[in-house]
Formats: sequence, structure tokens, C-alpha cells
Amino acid sequence: MGWTSTQSLSGHETPKAYFDAEFSWANAEARNTVLLSIIKGRVYYAAIERLKTEPGAERTVFALVCLFRHTPRARDGYILTYKEVDETVGPCERQCPAAILDLLTPTEYAYALQWRSECRANLDKSKVERKLRPKAGDRIELAAAQLFTDGAELTRFKAVQLPRRRNLVYQSLENGRFYRIPGISGREFRHLGDDDGRPAT
Repeated sequence: MGWTSTQSLSGHETPKAYFDAEFSWANAEARNTVLLSIIKGRVYYAAIERLKTEPGAERTVFALVCLFRHTPRARDGYILTYKEVDETVGPCERQCPAAILDLLTPTEYAYALQWRSECRANLDKSKVERKLRPKAGDRIELAAAQLFTDGAELTRFKAVQLPRRRNLVYQSLENGRFYRIPGISGREFRHLGDDDGRPAT
């Protein structure tokens, strides 16, 4: 399916509210209801309940993934552009929150099963990375020296939370300067201890 563009959110305040309404509908054959939706970056994830009107039809809940761009001041007036796909075609975006995955009913679609499995694997990986990521006050030593743009090659740092900064920065224990270390959870390092010099547990 291609991209859809619209010049209006149809009275809704946010893209999420627009999508919740857009993907909830009813006709003579079935009714779709968005049970839960979550936006991560520019991706809308939703658990959608489908109830068919035919007697004896089973209730199903499937996942829908919608990529979108919201540009309220677009020169051409098209403020929202989006493309939705359901899990049965194996979306490339696989950061679906657990709260949505937990609502889905069993499926026999191979692509959907693989997509759900990889989303779960990504959630497990994220948990491990969050656990490994240094916290403010932690002292660490990189397994390999990091070369920075000022020419310094450094290995030992203290994680610092500066005011008005969302992400931690790292103060070198060798020259006292502050540095950013992207992807720290994916790097090999060991904890040296906290601010009181106690060994990390």
C-alpha cells in the first residue's frame, strides 16, 4: 500500500488521535476497534480488535504499524503523510511495545509470527542494554581507548548528568574534560565504582 496524505487531522488534536479514529471503523461485515496505540518516534503501533458480524466468528486482535510524517506548516498544505501495514506482511519496524504485543490473539501467519518474535527479541535486548548502561555517578573504563575529535585517546570516565541535558555525558578521569560516548551500552567496558569509590556490584 502506498502513502496517504491529508490536509487535515479531521478535528483531532494529534496524529495519534487521528489514527485511532481512522483505524476504528464498522461496516456490514466487521468492526475494527483500536484497543491500544503507542507512538515511538515516527511510528504508530496499535492493537486492533476485529469482530466479524457472521455468526460464530472468532474475535481477533492483530497489530498494525503506521509510518507517518507530521508537518503542521507544510507549504503544500498536506500536514500528515502516512503508510499503514499490518503484521501479516512483516513490517520492517520492529520496536512494538510489549503492552500491544500482549493484547494480540494467536495467529498462523508466518510473517506475523516472525514479526512478533523479533519485536520480543528487541524488547529483551533493550532491557539488557538499559541494565548495562551507566548511571550518573558511575565510573567506567572502556576496553579499548576512544579517540575523540580533540585528539585525546581516553578510556576512563565518570558518567555525569548535566542540568537541562537529557543524556549523560562522560567526564574523563584522565584530563577532566566532558565527552559524549554514543552507543555506550553496545561498547565493552567495566565499572570502576561509584562516587564514593566503592566497587560496582
